[in-house]
Amino acid sequence: KKTYRTIPGSAFFTSQTGEPASKTNVSIVETKGKKLTGIWQFELKKTS
Repeated sequence: KKTYRTIPGSAFFTSQTGEPASKTNVSIVETKGKKLTGIWQFELKKTS
């Protein structure tokens, strides 16, 4: 069974210091049981 999640963009641009971030890195790991099947890395840039 595949599971998809929707995450609001604002969740990616809040820094630990409370200041808004202009860009962030996101890594997604896909597994099948205990086997690693994929890794994706993205750099997201806030445009507005």
